[in-house]
Amino acid sequence: MWWATVALASLGTSVVDLSAEMIEAAGPRATGSEGAVEAQRWVARELDARGWSPSVLAGGSAYPTVYACRRGERRAVVLFLAHTDAVHPEVPGANDNAAAVAVLLKAIEKLPRRPTRTVCVAFPDAEEVGLLGSEVFARFTEKLGLGGRIDQVMALDLVGQGRLTHNGLGPAWGTAQLRWMMRHAPAEVPWVYRGVSWAWPHMERSDHRPFTERGVASSHLMARGPSGVYWAYHSREDTLDQLEPATLAQAVRLVRKVAKAPPLPKRGPDPAVVLPSGTVMPGRVVEGVTAVGLLALLAPLGADRSISWPLLHVVVGALAFGTALGLALAGRGLDQALAEPALLAAWCAWAAVWVGWPWPGSARSGRVLCGATALVAAGVWWWMGPILALPLAISALAGVLVGRVPSGLLALPALWPAGYFVRPDAVRELAFHGLLPASPWVWTLVHLFLTLPLVALVQGRALGRGRRRQGLAAALAAASVAAILWAWMSPEAAAPYLRPEVLWPQP
Repeated sequence: MWWATVALASLGTSVVDLSAEMIEAAGPRATGSEGAVEAQRWVARELDARGWSPSVLAGGSAYPTVYACRRGERRAVVLFLAHTDAVHPEVPGANDNAAAVAVLLKAIEKLPRRPTRTVCVAFPDAEEVGLLGSEVFARFTEKLGLGGRIDQVMALDLVGQGRLTHNGLGPAWGTAQLRWMMRHAPAEVPWVYRGVSWAWPHMERSDHRPFTERGVASSHLMARGPSGVYWAYHSREDTLDQLEPATLAQAVRLVRKVAKAPPLPKRGPDPAVVLPSGTVMPGRVVEGVTAVGLLALLAPLGADRSISWPLLHVVVGALAFGTALGLALAGRGLDQALAEPALLAAWCAWAAVWVGWPWPGSARSGRVLCGATALVAAGVWWWMGPILALPLAISALAGVLVGRVPSGLLALPALWPAGYFVRPDAVRELAFHGLLPASPWVWTLVHLFLTLPLVALVQGRALGRGRRRQGLAAALAAASVAAILWAWMSPEAAAPYLRPEVLWPQP
């Protein structure tokens, strides 16, 4: 174990050193600059030094790509991509994307002379201005090929800090393909990443997208920190000291494993998801669980007349939630990421209203609200597919079980969708990528809708009556005020805020 740790550290450090060589040799390498041209020349020299014969695809385009291939036992091709440009002349681009270039160069050093599949590595220019280099390269491979049929594409981007993560697993990936990936290239596959890639493959923002649009099983290997966001992204802070040797070494080993692996299974894709344990939930199970959750629409038909009180709970609670969140973020910009103190203030305000309301309603009326959740889940399934509808369906199903079974433990699955979305890092990451605004009112609706089953469970089984209930409400209200003060008096406790960086500058 000691020798393995030393070897891993040594490999990662060598990747950092190689990244430094590229940055020093090319200098500022924004698209169209002399540094961008020099970065391509540097990659060609490094490929040649490693015994790979580099070629340059220009084809009359201003966005060239250096590439090289090693013929395998089969005609199937696995293609790795790492762009060489940086977003701006003042951005060093250590993690975005010199580290990925260095990872690929290190990974090919110890590949067998005759791998199972033909292995190709390509280093496009102009990724930062709209994937222009990879689009030209995809057209080239579509017409002329790389010595065989492209079996798999993996783009490396932002691989230098955090936990390795597979993004971009879109419509070409199903149960069989995801199991292959978890066996040969184990890494995290966040549920929302998989769902967004399945529903909106055109939203991918790395060099694999042109191949995804052509029906090739393509993905994006990246690394994510604790908050899910790389705060130095597209900024002057994207320097070599941001790189983590251990993460880079793991990326090198993962690329080598994929390069040596057999071709992908040929079975048709389906909406499978990868659980946190790495186990793949088959697409049929995802569809089945979602369908059962939608059947919860039938449960509220026998609701009693007290339905108006829980609905009023939601309205007033939403006002409390949004107001607390707005006070905690006042003056800081609602387009910025949300901080832990702000979310704590909002949740305490919401809970204080719910607990202290004088008319508790009934568990049956809570099922009506969960039926509404199922109705929304049906719309999400129709518009985006079953992967993104799955947590809503689980919420609806768990909420119905609260009023139907003696044990509230059966409603615990409601904690999964609620817990996933109300984490501060989930809020920050979705806002960072522009998938949802960071407005308190938007997140009020998202949070309350997903947690209605949990609220119904607490209301019907744990709150009690009288002074105990009033005391709990008062404590929650005091906690909300304290959290607002915390958010204002301790700015260092807040998460870093989003900067207005230019994600897609014009060429």
